[in-house]
Amino acid sequence: FAISPFRHFAISLFYYLCPMKTGLLKKNILFNGFTLLVVLVCLLTITLNMINGRFWLSDFHVYYSAAKNFLSGGQVYLVSFDSGSGFYKYSPVMLLFFLPFCIFSFKVASIIYFILLSITFWYAFILIRDLLKFCFFRYTSRKEYLLLSLSFIPIVIFLSRELSLGNINIIILMLCCLAAKRYLSGKDFAASLFISIAIIAKPYFLLLLIPLVIRRKWKALFWVVLFLIAGMAIPFLLTGPSKSIQLYSDWFNTMLIHDSAFPSRNSLEYILQYYLFPSLPGFVQYLILAIVCASAVLFIRNN
Repeated sequence: FAISPFRHFAISLFYYLCPMKTGLLKKNILFNGFTLLVVLVCLLTITLNMINGRFWLSDFHVYYSAAKNFLSGGQVYLVSFDSGSGFYKYSPVMLLFFLPFCIFSFKVASIIYFILLSITFWYAFILIRDLLKFCFFRYTSRKEYLLLSLSFIPIVIFLSRELSLGNINIIILMLCCLAAKRYLSGKDFAASLFISIAIIAKPYFLLLLIPLVIRRKWKALFWVVLFLIAGMAIPFLLTGPSKSIQLYSDWFNTMLIHDSAFPSRNSLEYILQYYLFPSLPGFVQYLILAIVCASAVLFIRNN
């Protein structure tokens, strides 16, 4: 009886966030083979990591430590909290998400965060299924959970890695899927909120605004800009102008350091230099990207 109001509130919130009639809230959604498979994999991951003494959640340890330092007035950026890429490299706003975990010890907070990531992984799959059904497959398969399970199996190794690291990538993926779903259902306000959080976490997600520009969704873009301004202003309200300016300056410098110290093998610059022209300047990738984007815009406008 005590948790009943919270359960009804959660159901109402999910219904508000997921208005399309895709069967997301059917009673059998929690009791199917796919859900049991995800639960089994997540339980095996946390159990084996604990037995082997490898339940580290290295990335989450960085987020947790940075949030602790933020509360105590210590250094958040340009200080290594863990081995390897142990620098906190997300925006100051994202610290607010990790502040509640500081109530608990790191061990307890890690278990709570692991459960949160596991649920997010499961929910992201459900969202992707709903998007595919809405956009491409306008029929209901009797074995859709079997198909979900088959598509889940090839990425189990990546799921295990993400859960072991405690990264926020899957949370950002879920936010992007929620944004796409809300945009498709004409709910620009909530969609813009979700996409704004993803952009604040990782600014290169600004690329996701290109479809909104091409489709001239000016109202949605207005909400995105408004949410971005409001989100970026939160640290100013909490810490004051001087401290916030220092935080954003340190964040920018941290991103530059991380970009030069850990170049991505998936970047256009790396691919061009590795396979074609080793001495190619880095700015060429941006020229190519600009040409591709301009060509795409012209093609869509003319067709």
